[in-house]
Amino acid sequence: MINNDGGSNYYNEYSYNNNVSNDSKVSNSLPFLYCTLILLLYLVTHIVNSFRDVRGLSPIIKNKRIINKLQDKVLTYSTLPVKTETLCSICLEDFLELDQISILNCNHIYHIKCIVNWMETETSCPLCRREQY
Repeated sequence: MINNDGGSNYYNEYSYNNNVSNDSKVSNSLPFLYCTLILLLYLVTHIVNSFRDVRGLSPIIKNKRIINKLQDKVLTYSTLPVKTETLCSICLEDFLELDQISILNCNHIYHIKCIVNWMETETSCPLCRREQY
């Protein structure tokens, strides 16, 4: 049998209950707010980290630290106890007695100007590719 109440029973059964208190509306929206907050924090973190990418800020700081260490240990070629190398493998010029040189951790020798220019873009030895620290 068809009910002729104009659909009010159907409307009342499936419609939103307006008698719900404001406290329960807020508590029902909290998970959504938490998820939104977490998503925003993730996006901000992602944007900040994209500026500090491996090719961004970190290598520059590492390179400056390496360059500062090299410049602190400047020697002259004449003061070397053992002269294993006679030319700079970056500029391919012979070492002169008064040339300022630097020795890397791998014991390779370079002109200080040459190795500083190299370390501005790289963090490893030009010959053996050993990472400098």
